[in-house]
Amino acid sequence: ELIDRPGKPVCAVERFVPGEYIKWSNNWDWVDERRNTPHAFSHFTYEASKKLLVVCDLQGVADLYTDPQIHSIHSSFGKGNLGQAGINKFMESHRCNAICRDMGLPQIGKPVKPDWLGTAPAPGPQLLNPPDLTPGASGTRPTPAPAANPYALEPIPAFSPQKGQQQQPQQQQQQQQQQQ
Repeated sequence: ELIDRPGKPVCAVERFVPGEYIKWSNNWDWVDERRNTPHAFSHFTYEASKKLLVVCDLQGVADLYTDPQIHSIHSSFGKGNLGQAGINKFMESHRCNAICRDMGLPQIGKPVKPDWLGTAPAPGPQLLNPPDLTPGASGTRPTPAPAANPYALEPIPAFSPQKGQQQQPQQQQQQQQQQQ
């Protein structure tokens, strides 16, 4: 809150990120293919949401992204949300790469990028399945291979884009029982 200004407007501020700031993609049809991870991330968001949204317009330092745009079939992500047309156009510009392949994502968009271009997947456990984030699904992150993974993430609650809120597992079970 800017208390010294008329109306006390509120603004959002990000912490400074040192390093070379690079725009990796826009929200329509352009990508910088020097790095694979931003585009694999966008592809992952598309598949994990069951093709209901895509996180794009990525920029930042290395793999720390700031100020993204979300295209969604729902209108809850601001003026930059171009809906299904934005999802389709952006995914047409996508070129699967080694990281998409190692995450088990289906091939979409342009022909597959050769493994020797861009960043490579890190050695170690690979993700076996993208998460199912549709309403009523478990909402957990992919299961790593049986090796110990010090970077493993905890399960997250499922997200219901229709209601714009997170649901707890007990609520999900009640909804599933009511639907049967």
